[in-house]
Amino acid sequence: MNMGRKENLSALLLLLCLSIQALVAGSGPLSTDQPIHFGGTITLPLLKMTTQFESWALGDNWRSDTTIQDSYLGKLLFTTIKYGNFVYFYVPRERQAMKTHVSKFIKPDDKSTAKSPKDLMDLIQNKTMVRKTGTRSLRGRLCDIYFINGSDGRNWIKGNVWVAKDRDVPIRSEFQTDSGPVITDYSFYERGSPLPPGIFSLPQGTRITDKMPELTAPGSGGTQHLDEILRKLGK
Repeated sequence: MNMGRKENLSALLLLLCLSIQALVAGSGPLSTDQPIHFGGTITLPLLKMTTQFESWALGDNWRSDTTIQDSYLGKLLFTTIKYGNFVYFYVPRERQAMKTHVSKFIKPDDKSTAKSPKDLMDLIQNKTMVRKTGTRSLRGRLCDIYFINGSDGRNWIKGNVWVAKDRDVPIRSEFQTDSGPVITDYSFYERGSPLPPGIFSLPQGTRITDKMPELTAPGSGGTQHLDEILRKLGK
């Protein structure tokens, strides 16, 4: 296998992490006293990659589903659930999940460029690092555009946020990173609606381990752990 595939899979995993970060806000999970449900897409233009995500949150518990299409691994759905003091990284296709303590998953110095809508609305209230630059139509909706350039206390943030005037919620953010721009488009945002029963639970029969789930690549004739795949793709 060549380096191009390794770089592609590395980008895939980076994109997956960014999708998870759409719910995990920097140093900790989104905490809310009302049910929240939102989703959309995250795009890395320089890597020509886009993934879909859907997230749910209530209190300190949350779930994020991420769908990725990769030429080597095919179409994959990843589910990340934070419930209580543990985080579960689940691959439904393989019926396997890795269980880890929340302290090992969420680090104080985590860099997050993909934010939840609530996080973005909190961010643009910081007048020392945010200024309104204009009004423009996006996907048929009139939006106020805010330019962000400054530190949130952990990381330096630079980019733009589009806030729809009809509902006063963000529908797009674009932030600069070392890997180029990261664009998050929010297709829907619901607050207060009941969440599906068992949304923070794993399906019965899931094999739970302390290692990353195994992935089966089409035509590979076997299974490999995520970290093993990355290592072997470089050979």
